[in-house]
Amino acid sequence: MNNQQSEIRNPQFTIEAALYVLIGAVALVLRLANLGAPPLLVSEAREALAVYRYTMSMGVPLSTSSPAWFALTSLCFTLFGSSEFWARFIPAISGTVIVFTPLVFRKEIGRLAALAASAFLAISAAAVASSRYADGTTLAALSLLLIVIGVKKFLDEDSKPFGSLRPEGFGRGLIIAGIGLGLGLADGARFFSAVVAMLFAFVFALVARPSLFNDVVNILKRVRVDASRFLVTTGVTFLVFSSAALMNRVGLSAAAEALPLWLNGWVAALESPRPVVLIPQILFLYEPLILFIGVCVLYIAFVSGLWHHWIASVQTILTPPTDDREEVIEGAFALAWRSWAQVMCLAAIGAMTFGVLYPARESSDALWVVLILALIAGKALGELFGGEWYEDEWQTVASQAAVLFVMFIFAYFNISGYARATVYVANGQSLPYLTLLLAIGVIILAAIITVLFASGWSGQSSARGAMIAVGAVLLIGSFSSMWGVSQSRVNDPRELWTTLPTANNLKLMMKSVEDISDRTTGFKRDLEIVVLNDPAWNDRDTVLGWELREFPKTKFVDSLSPQINSAVVIADAAISDPTLGSTYVGQTFAMWGRKTQTPFALEESIDWWLFRSGQVEYARRVLWVRQDVQLLKREGK
Repeated sequence: MNNQQSEIRNPQFTIEAALYVLIGAVALVLRLANLGAPPLLVSEAREALAVYRYTMSMGVPLSTSSPAWFALTSLCFTLFGSSEFWARFIPAISGTVIVFTPLVFRKEIGRLAALAASAFLAISAAAVASSRYADGTTLAALSLLLIVIGVKKFLDEDSKPFGSLRPEGFGRGLIIAGIGLGLGLADGARFFSAVVAMLFAFVFALVARPSLFNDVVNILKRVRVDASRFLVTTGVTFLVFSSAALMNRVGLSAAAEALPLWLNGWVAALESPRPVVLIPQILFLYEPLILFIGVCVLYIAFVSGLWHHWIASVQTILTPPTDDREEVIEGAFALAWRSWAQVMCLAAIGAMTFGVLYPARESSDALWVVLILALIAGKALGELFGGEWYEDEWQTVASQAAVLFVMFIFAYFNISGYARATVYVANGQSLPYLTLLLAIGVIILAAIITVLFASGWSGQSSARGAMIAVGAVLLIGSFSSMWGVSQSRVNDPRELWTTLPTANNLKLMMKSVEDISDRTTGFKRDLEIVVLNDPAWNDRDTVLGWELREFPKTKFVDSLSPQINSAVVIADAAISDPTLGSTYVGQTFAMWGRKTQTPFALEESIDWWLFRSGQVEYARRVLWVRQDVQLLKREGK
């Protein structure tokens, strides 16, 4: 019998493992594909340039915001050379690892739920975008994951009846947790944002389950028994990652300044913060699927219970109570895991509240909310589709899903038509809101059809059909948003993720410089270049400094003068006729873009939401080429 059971279970485990491998492969491809194609942002370039100067022993390197990222990236630069790809490689790998976060909670939420949650994280726009920027966000998430894994492993070890002897390997959980904490402390300010976001989540979760506080206190008491190995591991890991194995002492000071820097974010960013509603906007724009499921679970966890008690009260008034009266059943809104859902929904709200309150908020702060929402969405789908199915139920579910899917697509085209100012004319009168009203009417009709299916068949079947239809539409929207923010529109200023993306024209300008150098000197990077440093952008230590890092004859100056006679001069576009030692010809290149503010209008907002439309203004640089060099370039064609 046991052999038969193992034969039955093995294929299931094999399929599950194969699905996780597939999810991991998809996550890795989405995070590594064209990783080095977009130019570095100003903040990324500063960090990457600091690593480059350190690996090339070019004086004291710049202070870094993430010493752990600095140490790991310096190893990549040493082994493979400096490039945009290797500057972003460590965050991409860390982001791939955190896709498997739900596996840690597999026993608590179920196998199917953990699998679905991992799939959500693999294609999440916030998770993918956070993994494709050279900073410490995904390293902070990885640190939290290691801490959770370590604590869970320690609790499992500590709960076993060892008697007076402990088996070999006991305490490995605390070692893993210590590695996670040490890595996080070395990661810098992003780790403190992650910790405080989770603290907000914990405080909000206490509203639904106050006993969590006692649980945490008990865990801390149990950890304190073996705190020595935990603290030693934390200290060693911190020293290794903050100072690049004691070879970069500047990293130690940078790690020590991380907490004051993060605290200063509560004050310094008040002058020009990102929008207060940035994190809710990102969730709505980039994560419609898991946000929709999260809202549905929030409704069922809190509101549906109120309806149940209200209906029960009405039935009590209409029907005299009897001793043998049966208990009212909640029907389609029954949630055996309502308590868990309440805790997780409040935790997600708490993590989002941190993003709203912290003035120095960044787009990647949405990741802390997404990690929780993915668990909620995975659990919801696991409970909805993992239960028993009635005979031939799939036919009803498929029919409802097909009808609703067509209706939602129809509604989408009408909404997009309204955004694109499609106006219908009837009897000589224009009807500008007709398409929008049609879309709203179709959505209302879809809700009525769902209720009718629930009344005619079963609430669970109706919920399954509606979730398949809505999920398919929102999955397309979520994947489209992810692809846009990470691939097709990664440098588009109209995207919400970045405020000042570096334009692709920078690559074109550098290609022109290399071409001029090749034709003039015979080498692509042997040209004499003078750059007028703009203090507002700090060109010397950011984007232009990074792009010109391998041009040894580059000089950054604070002002132009007639003594300058280099082959190429790069200056701000505001200087239309620079005073130089020779005659120069110039070409303008867009460098950084910003979406212009436009008056609020409903159709314009929907147009931006669906198609990222809007006006853009650019900060520009002019590539000035000495005339004789330009003529030589032309003769060489």
